[in-house]
Amino acid sequence: MAETTKTPAKPAKVAKAPKPAPVEAEPTGRVLESYQIILRPLVTEKGVAKKDDERTLCFEVAPGANKTQVKQAVEKLFKVKVAEVRTANFEGKLRRQFRKTLA
Repeated sequence: MAETTKTPAKPAKVAKAPKPAPVEAEPTGRVLESYQIILRPLVTEKGVAKKDDERTLCFEVAPGANKTQVKQAVEKLFKVKVAEVRTANFEGKLRRQFRKTLA
C-alpha cells in the first residue's frame, strides 16, 4: 500500500518594503527665535571698516541657520531692510599646548 504524504503549503511571498534613500542634511524642523539666530556682532577692524565704507554688518550666527532665517532675524531685531545676506563657515585655528595639537 502506497502512502501519500502531503507537502505543506508554501507561505505566500511577502513583498519587502524598499529601503529609504539616504537623506543628507534632513531638516530638523526646529524653529529658532531671532535672538537664537544672531549670536553676537563681530567687532573687528575689518568688520568696522566694512560697516563704515560699505554699510555692511557682520554677525556670528547659529550654525544651523540659513540665509532666509538670518535675514528675517536681522530685520526683526534691528528694524532695518536687508538687501542681501552673505555667509561663510570658518574652522578654528589649531593651538599647540604641551607638545600636543589641540583644536
